[in-house]
Amino acid sequence: MWKEGRSEIVKALKHDRLDRINGPAASGTHYLESAREALASAERELSYNPTLAYTAAYEAARKAASGLLAQQGLRASGGGHHITVLESVNAQFGDDFAPLRTMRMRRNQLEYPTVPGDTPDATESAQAIAWAHQMLDVAEALMPQLTRFEP
Repeated sequence: MWKEGRSEIVKALKHDRLDRINGPAASGTHYLESAREALASAERELSYNPTLAYTAAYEAARKAASGLLAQQGLRASGGGHHITVLESVNAQFGDDFAPLRTMRMRRNQLEYPTVPGDTPDATESAQAIAWAHQMLDVAEALMPQLTRFEP
């Protein structure tokens, strides 16, 4: 059983920010497959549409993180589920998922712009892709170590 970040996960369950899941849903494998597909899309779009590449890289990283939670029989619920995923993986797996916070904030700026034309260039999107690769690699390495979360 994974012990790091235990109190934060218990608190999120208590406040209905995380739900328990069972059966086939409690497997992170399909999340990691989807993350790989999103990452491939990000790489294809990098030179054509850096904004789409950044968004796809963020989705890949978020799905990798969600896969770790699913493997533990957990799923973010209610409003603010992206932040719940971010906080849950940061509490449990630390610095490996720290770039997810930056990526989420930037993705929100792109999704809900306040400054017209504030778009990432290829260099910024390439950095997001590199972070997503790192987080996916970490998720793939952690997955076999995870069991159902029990308070």
